[in-house]
Amino acid sequence: MSNYDNIPLSDKTKAGMSFNNDDQHFLKRLFDRQDQVMDDKLDVIRKLVQQQYELILKVQRVISVIQNEICDHETRIKKLEDKVENIESKIA
Repeated sequence: MSNYDNIPLSDKTKAGMSFNNDDQHFLKRLFDRQDQVMDDKLDVIRKLVQQQYELILKVQRVISVIQNEICDHETRIKKLEDKVENIESKIA
């Protein structure tokens, strides 16, 4: 069923309309086609958004790995600094 089937109209409005059934069918087909084009475009947009979301997740995982590596390096550097200070204090 289309969005344009059985559109409620008052008898007064219907009486004031001058297009015939063929005109109405043409307009209905036109609007149905417009709806289909919009649905197709929305599908493309949904797919693009999904791809971007997946890319963002990948980037977040890479950032997390990098952050963990930096933390590990900082820990190692701190241990080395402590050892150097310990050696310096023994020398002095």
